[in-house]
Amino acid sequence: MSKTSEKFTLNECAKLLTFSKLVIVDKYKMLPMLNPVIAGVESCVFQIEAEINSLDTKTKEGKQSKKRIDSSLKYLKNCIRELDALLIPSKKMMSDKVVAIGDSVATKLGLPQK
Repeated sequence: MSKTSEKFTLNECAKLLTFSKLVIVDKYKMLPMLNPVIAGVESCVFQIEAEINSLDTKTKEGKQSKKRIDSSLKYLKNCIRELDALLIPSKKMMSDKVVAIGDSVATKLGLPQK
């Protein structure tokens, strides 16, 4: 990771977010598939954070590597937040559907609605 440019990480995160939104969410509506994607990115973050600890930041090269890695981590963490945000509307829609179903059942049974 210390040799990977932060621009590469940013581009890969953008591709992942675009694919996730357009294909997983919009086209196939397979929202549970986002969970392993998010877990994979989180795993990368943990591995990269471990790599930072092993860097020799006393050298110029080590300092530059740390700076690149920190930027890449920032992009990855933002990517995780954006992937999580893709799940939020679905959670609200699901809870709205549950409430609507509950109201429908309550109406049929003659029970008070919430």
